[in-house]
Amino acid sequence: MALIKEDSINKIRLRSGLVDVITDYVDLKKKGLNFFGCCPFHQEKTPSFSVNEDKNIYKCFGCGASGTSIFNFIMDIEKLTYPESIEFLAKRSGIELEYDKIYSSQSKNFNSEIIEIHQIATNLYLDNFKKNSTAKNYLNNRGFKDSILHKFQIGLSTNSYDQLLKTIQNQKKFSAKSMKQCGLFIETERGYIDKFRNRIMFPIHSHTGQIIAFTGRSVNTSDKAKYINSPETPIYKKGSLFYGLWETNKSIVDEQSVIIIEGQTDFLKLFQKGIKNIIATSGTAFTDNQAKLINRKTNKAYLLYDGDGAGKAAAKKAGYMLLKYGVETKIVEIPNSTNGKPMDPDDWADNEEIDSLKNKIYAGLDVIDFHLKYYSDIDIKNKDVNIGTDAGKAQFINDCLSSISEMENPVYKELQMKHLSSITNITGDSIKRLSDQLTDKKNKFSNLNKKIEKQAQTSSKLSLENDLIKLCFSKDRSIRTLISETFKSNWLTSKINVNIFNKVYIHLSSEEPIDGDFIVTNLETKDEKKHLIDLLFDINESMLSIKMAQECIFRLKQKFIKSKIENLRESLKINQNNTNYEDIISKITSLQKEMNETI
Repeated sequence: MALIKEDSINKIRLRSGLVDVITDYVDLKKKGLNFFGCCPFHQEKTPSFSVNEDKNIYKCFGCGASGTSIFNFIMDIEKLTYPESIEFLAKRSGIELEYDKIYSSQSKNFNSEIIEIHQIATNLYLDNFKKNSTAKNYLNNRGFKDSILHKFQIGLSTNSYDQLLKTIQNQKKFSAKSMKQCGLFIETERGYIDKFRNRIMFPIHSHTGQIIAFTGRSVNTSDKAKYINSPETPIYKKGSLFYGLWETNKSIVDEQSVIIIEGQTDFLKLFQKGIKNIIATSGTAFTDNQAKLINRKTNKAYLLYDGDGAGKAAAKKAGYMLLKYGVETKIVEIPNSTNGKPMDPDDWADNEEIDSLKNKIYAGLDVIDFHLKYYSDIDIKNKDVNIGTDAGKAQFINDCLSSISEMENPVYKELQMKHLSSITNITGDSIKRLSDQLTDKKNKFSNLNKKIEKQAQTSSKLSLENDLIKLCFSKDRSIRTLISETFKSNWLTSKINVNIFNKVYIHLSSEEPIDGDFIVTNLETKDEKKHLIDLLFDINESMLSIKMAQECIFRLKQKFIKSKIENLRESLKINQNNTNYEDIISKITSLQKEMNETI
């Protein structure tokens, strides 16, 4: 990606305030100096998410999520890189980004070229679709309206082996690297050929609305592969996106629920029916990243997968994955058609009124109930677990608990175990013992470390160090100058505070106050970033004074000297018969004198 000009980034900052951006995701209400709302990063009923627009900081007092800019927030909420967050906000604000020319021939070319290739492909496929009545009539006959086909930019690849290749070559010369890695061509001994041929084309959008991949559905029943997808490319990661999310994101957030289906045609049919809080997995396996993405947008999901054995297995797996990240999940059972086989979701949508369809979707089974029914419904000959036997029931419980034990929310985890106990008639104590056995010991160790770290945060010494860091960000230049001229980083004991101070030090003599966002961005670890954001959020400028700075510097210096004296006294016990004995005594005396001078 090209280097985006700082002027463009500043335009975004001026046009998009922190409260303005966050309001797209959170219902904020002003209380005093701050705005409060329910945190978008975890489930909560009592608002603990606070935004201070003056400081340009957001922080959740529940889960600890925090940041110092609109870009931080968009990166966290949409799971984007920093450049992607800039593009996202630029599009939101209607700002055309400018790039530094010095980088345009290097940085901009690669990813930008791949995106441009996809746009050329989209235009070609759309043109093919307009000219080919067969593909359009096929979809119309299946009940798809022209308006929905137009909205989602449905296209067509012809049966030609090189139509796209020639179109691209005639429009612009792209680098060999871009042509090879864009995912739209297959490399043969004779050169490149089009990957997608004779297929209805469904474009896939990035988080910023750019077309970055395709799914192609065969229009020829003799084709072995009904659907083929773009491979992973530098701009497309399969397990991190959903089909349709770019168009339905707002509806999902507004309705605080999402309906997840497998295929694009099912998606289009339900969207056309009037269900707008919907996304599709594009037929790929459900991933942890996708579950996390849903968790950031809503805490309620409904899985509407195909009703065959493979669809049920995939729904069960996805259901537990969503539960793992605290998303309340139900799995929808599609009724059978007249031939006794489950209907496809789009056929079901055709046969139901919108209100009835929604009610039946929202009346889906809890994941554990579906899991039990899944084992009961499938032909026993084709599975390893016979739920009708004690051994089968034990296996079912173990299978459930192996997924429940991974859940991050302890309350939700407890509720799932109680439910499992009720449907199996196994005591809660037995279920809990089994669950404890499956719990990873690393989690326990991690929790212990967090407890110790939290206790350390409350110590008086660390509190002084934190105050010193806060003082570095004072608007009063005299305070910053005093720290710059008198304070030494080795007086700090916290490694995190030392690293932050070293980043801050060179800016202390500047006429302008230190930019907190700049420092946070340049810190190396997540812990350092979070710690500084917490400190910046707590800064009350009226409480920062030259007297406070003097007191803080004095006490930290004193503590440092005392620590050195104690270490030297310990060494005396070891070195009483050593020639260094008198030298150590001399050092202690000198330090004591220095400490008295600071009083």
